[in-house]
Amino acid sequence: MKTKKLMILLIVVFLYSFFSMFTAISISKDCDYVVSHPLLDFHQCTISESPSMHFFILNFWEQFKNIEGKIKPSVTWINVSPSEFKGRSTEIQVKLDLSTLSSGLYRETIEIISDYGNFSLPVRVDVVEKTKFVSLVFDSPYVIANHERVVLSAAPYVARSIPYLPLRVICDTFGATIQYNADTRHIMILYENNRIEIPRDQNYVIVNGERRNLCADCTPEIRNYSTFLPMEFFQEVMNLQIYRHYNLRAVTIE
Repeated sequence: MKTKKLMILLIVVFLYSFFSMFTAISISKDCDYVVSHPLLDFHQCTISESPSMHFFILNFWEQFKNIEGKIKPSVTWINVSPSEFKGRSTEIQVKLDLSTLSSGLYRETIEIISDYGNFSLPVRVDVVEKTKFVSLVFDSPYVIANHERVVLSAAPYVARSIPYLPLRVICDTFGATIQYNADTRHIMILYENNRIEIPRDQNYVIVNGERRNLCADCTPEIRNYSTFLPMEFFQEVMNLQIYRHYNLRAVTIE
C-alpha cells in the first residue's frame, strides 16, 4: 500500500515538473483536478487573426480515476475542441474568431464543469486593427515603432548584464500614459486599467497599490533626460511580449 502511494506521489511530482516547464499549473480548492494554465493570454492580436492555444485538464487525485465534464466558453467567439472531456488527461484546443470584434481589451472565461468541481479559466486578448510593435537595437538610437522611424535622445543598452529599454517610446506605442509626480518623484504609468508607480532608485514598482519586486540591480536609470527601465519590467509588469535576437543585438516588443 505504501509503495502504491509512493508511486502516485512520484507521478504527480513528475507531471507537475513537466508542465511547469511551460506554464504555471492552476489548482483550485473548489475542484479535484488540475488545469495546466492559470490564464490563456493571447496578448495582442489583429481582427483578421484566428489565434489558438491549448490547455490540459489533468486528474492527479482519486487514484487517477477518469473524470468527465463539459467546457463552456462565456462568449461565442471563443471556440473549444472538444467541448466535452472524459479520462485522466484531456488536451483542449482553444481558437478565437475575432472577425466580429472591434478594437479593445477583452477578458472572458472558459467554464469547466464536472462532477469533480467547476473551474473558471480566464481568457485575455487585446484586439487591435494593426499589430503594435517596437523594434530596436542595443547601442543604437534608431527605433522602429509601428513602421515609423524614431530617433531617441539616448540608445538602449546593457548594463550589469541587464538590458535597459526606453520607457517613453514603448509607452507611446502601446497607448500607455506617463505622468510624473514631482512631490514623490515617482513616475506614474496608466496602462490597461493598471496604475503603475515607479519609485526613483528602487528595484520595485507598485501596481494598483501592490508592491512588485524586480531583480536586485533593476532600478530606473536616466540617460540624456530619457528614462530607461530593465527589460524585465516590460515583460513582467506591462505584460508585453519581447523577442530578443541575440545575433543582431536587437529586440522586438509586441
